[in-house]
Amino acid sequence: MLRFGLFSPSANKALLRNVAAAAKRRGPGRKRSGGRRDDQQGRWSSADRSYTDVASNRSVREAQREDDGYRFFVACHPFLQEITASELSADTIAAYDIVPGKSGVHFKGRTLATGYAACLWLRTGIRVEVLLAEAQLPVNREAGDTIYDFTRECAHWPDLLKKDQSISVRCHVWSCTNISNSQLATKRIRDAVCDAMRDAGYPRPPPPGTSERRPSQQLVADLPLYASIFRDRISLYRDLSGESLHRRGYRFMMHRAVLNEATAAGMLYVAGWDQLVEERNDAVFADPMCGSGTLLCEAGLMARNIAPGSFRTKWPFQQWPDYNPKQWEKLMYHADEVVNRKWQGKLLGCEIHPRAWQMARIVTHNAKVREMCTMENINCANWVPRPAPDLVVTNPPWGIRLTDDRILAGLEQSWRDLGTFFRTACPGREVFALSGDPELTRHVGMRASRKYPLTVGGVDCRLLKYDVYQQRDDNPEFDGSESKNREKGEKKESSGSIMLDSDKLAWERN
Repeated sequence: MLRFGLFSPSANKALLRNVAAAAKRRGPGRKRSGGRRDDQQGRWSSADRSYTDVASNRSVREAQREDDGYRFFVACHPFLQEITASELSADTIAAYDIVPGKSGVHFKGRTLATGYAACLWLRTGIRVEVLLAEAQLPVNREAGDTIYDFTRECAHWPDLLKKDQSISVRCHVWSCTNISNSQLATKRIRDAVCDAMRDAGYPRPPPPGTSERRPSQQLVADLPLYASIFRDRISLYRDLSGESLHRRGYRFMMHRAVLNEATAAGMLYVAGWDQLVEERNDAVFADPMCGSGTLLCEAGLMARNIAPGSFRTKWPFQQWPDYNPKQWEKLMYHADEVVNRKWQGKLLGCEIHPRAWQMARIVTHNAKVREMCTMENINCANWVPRPAPDLVVTNPPWGIRLTDDRILAGLEQSWRDLGTFFRTACPGREVFALSGDPELTRHVGMRASRKYPLTVGGVDCRLLKYDVYQQRDDNPEFDGSESKNREKGEKKESSGSIMLDSDKLAWERN
């Protein structure tokens, strides 16, 4: 069971290269450089914990085994690192040495199958990458030359790339002494790989092709590479996932403001849906503004314990020379065995826009949760869900991505309708709403008891938690919120203005 904010990662010790084993494999005429780079030999020192044993032509797989495990990194949305770390510690992935970082989570696995399992089971992750090599780049030489030399020597590339397979390179460069251009790093890494393959008697690896339906869209390469260069230290990874993991494979049409699936899963973890479905087999989930159905799909996959990666039919790692198909088949078989087919809960959705409602019906069918869903094309202010929901999580419009004049004009009313739904249909419940605009939240007419920070598409957002109290029979004017009963008219408008100022201050503090 995953618990938000309770994960305590174990201390991670930096992996050291096996210097003694590397020294034994050094050929005659090669001398130890004493911790410095030998410009004549063009080798990288093991004192920098970088891959040095190029003369022996060992594959990276053999080098990783000597370190007793593969080192992985999974990228995730900001503020979701702890949740992703909790997912990695589950039995389905069984990672170890898990350390949340600023932009993701570092972890280790004894085989590449740990990376396969992460691709298959992670709900909040974006990309899963396995480390090839890392080193400190010298600052007294041309930046392009140091990157090129490192890439040529960090691996025996014919062991990692088959004939005529394509490669792609992504780079992220920041806070470096003499490297400020990621395009330069990308070009030099690709040049180094292509030259290494050509010198070994193979043709130059081509770039990935383009989609037939969308010629402007590039396909996923057979070997996607990612390089992170921070403060003159370079880390080179192989990308196991290729496309972002939030592209589950069940969505074939895209809404203009569709919620990222990984973000939706993170919202559900924060709201405690995973704990609720573990405790109860008949829990009811509701989304009063379900849009194209992302939250409904993710809630259903979580409730039935369906692996989010099971919808994909192709992964980059399946093209690699060190791919183990038996391990992948075993993971897929286990994923099918652990599906909770006995879950009897309900997923309730409401959407006022007919086209989005139709899209939600199609998407939930593709995600294999349609039989659990009941969706109505109605205004949420008039919606009475049956049975009553145990948990409500929603993503109302906040006017950032949807810029249609009619939608913008109705934003305030949408949030008023949402507040009406909370008070009339959710007494005694905890409800959650995602917002990217603090000025809109006052129209709910309730004060959030907690605000969880999230970043969605580069927008600073908050997942707002509201505690809706049971209506009291002795006070029919009670509005269901945690604040005291407010009078109607101008006094209610005045309290809303005060609420706006306090919400803005809380937003900035968070």
